Amino acid sequence: MTGTSLDGIDAVLVRTTGSGLAMQASIEGGVHAPIGPAADTLTQLSHGAACTAAAVAHAAHTLGEAIANVVTEMITHAPDPTCVAVHGQTVHH
Repeated sequence: MTGTSLDGIDAVLVRTTGSGLAMQASIEGGVHAPIGPAADTLTQLSHGAACTAAAVAHAAHTLGEAIANVVTEMITHAPDPTCVAVHGQTVHH
């Protein structure tokens, strides 16, 4: 998960059992990592600055790589995940 604060990427490993209203969840671990070089462009965009399409594409690519690295780290703790979800980056509310 990343957000408009741009303070990093947070991931949590959640184990679920059961289904429906009987489903239970427990937190098994977590990881925090910096956003990296994409943060500069994302900060500029969040303040309404003009950016080239190339800069936006590069930021999207490097953010995607950073998120993939976090997911890779997380699955070392649970090598056969059922689901991985990434909600995307909010640039501006």
